[in-house]
Amino acid sequence: MSAAERDDSCDNWLGLCSPFICLQRKERSIEEAWVNAKEVTMEPIKNGADSYDSLERLGTIFEGLFRLDSKVILLQSREAFVKSCLADSEQFNIKLVAKGHKDLDDLWEQISKEHTIDEGSLSEILSGLKLHPDVKLEDAVRTITYHFINKLSAIQHDLKDALREYGTYHNSTIDEFENMRRRFFNLTLCRTKGKNGIDFSVSKADFKFIVNSKNDQIIDLIFSLLDNSGEGYIDWGGFELNSGRILTAAREFL
Repeated sequence: MSAAERDDSCDNWLGLCSPFICLQRKERSIEEAWVNAKEVTMEPIKNGADSYDSLERLGTIFEGLFRLDSKVILLQSREAFVKSCLADSEQFNIKLVAKGHKDLDDLWEQISKEHTIDEGSLSEILSGLKLHPDVKLEDAVRTITYHFINKLSAIQHDLKDALREYGTYHNSTIDEFENMRRRFFNLTLCRTKGKNGIDFSVSKADFKFIVNSKNDQIIDLIFSLLDNSGEGYIDWGGFELNSGRILTAAREFL
């Protein structure tokens, strides 16, 4: 949307982005923001408990998102492979399985030439498949086809569950970022405008207030990564854009 379109629109929107999500939230009027900002104190926000830590909570959410992201990608690749096998009128891969299921390594080498699938996934897809040693090719193809149909159903069920869980974590990131953005804007909009406008950089004290956290180790690490000037201030947007990777890495590092 162009600047002119924004000016003409009765509903202005502010695009707020983070590593996993790009949110659109209603822009507050300057008057409303100013009234709220004047009520701010540098005390941690009470979220039902004094010990509530938005930064810790966000780190936990991102760990779940990264885990589920990998799981969804894995299940989608398995789903795509099984679907392609069932959709092939020549049943090429199913016949390969019928002839080579006893040697998984060799079978995977042949299949991976045409399909992006890891050996572990192929092993999982074939798990539970039972073929008589002397089975005829036609009968083996029929058995494998039924096996693949059942596997596809199971994969799609797991994928649906993973996507639903991912959505829950995704919504949790929205909630946490909205809480922190509210504190960020309430804190910064009460500042005196300079010749370049309002200074939206945040100090460590500001940051602790915004994320409602006393975890000095993680906060020190965040500032060591994002404070390029070395003056003790960071850009809040820079933290949001990199928060997923930073918080996940920080937990492993610390």
